[in-house]
Amino acid sequence: MSAYGAGKAKDTDFRRTWDKAEYAERAAQREAKERLNAINADRKKRGLPPLKDKNEAPEQPKTLLKHREEKVVLDENVGKMQLVSGGAGNKSQPGFYCDLCDSVFKDSKGYLDHINGRRHQSKLGVSMKVERAAVSSVKERLEALKRKKEEPQANKEYGKERKGVLWDGRGRSTHYTTTLPLFALIMDPLDLKSRVDELKQQEHDEKIRKKERKRQKKAEKQQETQQSTEDDEMAKMMGFGGFGSSKAS
Repeated sequence: MSAYGAGKAKDTDFRRTWDKAEYAERAAQREAKERLNAINADRKKRGLPPLKDKNEAPEQPKTLLKHREEKVVLDENVGKMQLVSGGAGNKSQPGFYCDLCDSVFKDSKGYLDHINGRRHQSKLGVSMKVERAAVSSVKERLEALKRKKEEPQANKEYGKERKGVLWDGRGRSTHYTTTLPLFALIMDPLDLKSRVDELKQQEHDEKIRKKERKRQKKAEKQQETQQSTEDDEMAKMMGFGGFGSSKAS
């Protein structure tokens, strides 16, 4: 009995066996691919689009290019010693290594150009096309940035002690000491309504006073004009032609 299984052992059992059908299929696929490449090369010379291999799996749809959310760390090896071994593969070489593409770059600029390039993004399943932004998404983004900018300022306002006086619509005052920001000091709705009514009344009274001043100024001007006319008539009746000097003829 053989140590490799049941049955009688043969002298050639230790040799490696090959699946002839599998390798015949691989050879046929390779020959078909070579013929297709030759046809596409000829079509390219004539300015025609290339033909696609029917046996190839269809490409998966790629996602649109988006803003990178994770931070790219470029200074993790600053100040560290690295043991470099020659001829041991790209990963052990000095520089910036890309696991996905098995490539090494000597500086950060080349590494950033690579991870932002078409080759790297294609392996990630991302196309180089950018999604067209709608008006609503732009407005939402601007509102989010505005809130983000206002939050630190609002946080700074908290914790500061303030003293002051709040006046309501009834002429009453309230002294306060608070650590709330100014926008948090909200008056009672009834007091606010009375305050608004008071301001409207003040505007109305101011308009009336302006009209009265304008009317008084107009009346004074008319009175001055009338007085000047009466003085001229009186001078004519008394035989005075005027108070200015006349040239001798």
